[in-house]
Amino acid sequence: MILKMILAVLLLFPTVVNASEMKNTCWPGGVNNDFNIGFNRGAFSSSKAGATADFYFMLPIDYIVNCWIDIQPGSSPKVIDFFNQSKMDLPLSEFGDGFYKLNEDIDVKISIVWFINHAVPSETGIWDGNNDIVPNGIHSFYVRFGSRTDKNIITLRLRRDQLGGMLIIPANVKLFRAFRSVWSQTVFNDTPFVSVSTAGQFIPVPIVCTINNGAAIEVDFGDIDNTQISNDGSRYVKTVPLQYRCNTAVTQDIDINLIATPAVFSSDFIATTLPDDIGVAVRYNGQIVKPNQKFATTLLNGVGQDELQVAPVIRDVTKAITGSFTASATLIMTLH
Repeated sequence: MILKMILAVLLLFPTVVNASEMKNTCWPGGVNNDFNIGFNRGAFSSSKAGATADFYFMLPIDYIVNCWIDIQPGSSPKVIDFFNQSKMDLPLSEFGDGFYKLNEDIDVKISIVWFINHAVPSETGIWDGNNDIVPNGIHSFYVRFGSRTDKNIITLRLRRDQLGGMLIIPANVKLFRAFRSVWSQTVFNDTPFVSVSTAGQFIPVPIVCTINNGAAIEVDFGDIDNTQISNDGSRYVKTVPLQYRCNTAVTQDIDINLIATPAVFSSDFIATTLPDDIGVAVRYNGQIVKPNQKFATTLLNGVGQDELQVAPVIRDVTKAITGSFTASATLIMTLH
């Protein structure tokens, strides 16, 4: 009697199946399908909020999944059709346009390049090829999600101005997970066959520096006596203050380039609208700065300041000259 009771209990005990194993779905085939990716071949043209840049990433060539094939009685499919689904845990960005918030600095948008190009996430299954029919049961397949070459696209968008000259992509942030189904576009198990996270890296963003906050610099010599204009720029001298400011606390040497047309009568001076008679001399620390040449200075914690001296120069001090004149030049900062 005791023996019969034991047998009854054994007969009623259910078959144990791994929670990830569901009919007509797939799961990792006993290998690590968690990948950390880097972003390649992209660059920001601006460090301002809203700026975007396309980067590229690749996934491994092949990896193994197990799929439980279960052909229902009476059905006779000729091939096994596979469908992929992708999910993302990142929240939608409040700035819209299909982006998701990676962190306080970065939004992301991901596009997968494969049989059918599609955006991530994709809650509805995307067809991903087929195989010849195999018998019912659990079988292993080589699969791939996305391009094996560096073609999958991740677009980064700056959520706020970047002042440090470098964008930090933190490591191990889960970007998305992919799931695979057999025949169905809607039935997927809860175990992703691949998970993709950030590898962690630094991406440069442009350092933006301005001279006098980008405002035009105007020097008015007023009414001057042409008989008092010197031929070396020692009279009617005006001081021009320069303020340098960058969007990052960079400390380094810089050059200030003076871009201008040289005077007809001397390459030392800037041309004016009286090109044969009047030029403008520019000095830095007492030394002439010729048109299309530069002088060196320094930024300290992203700021700096200098002074230029400018003065009219006459070609012939004995020649009587009347009328007004103007001159123009551009100052460009370059970082070493």
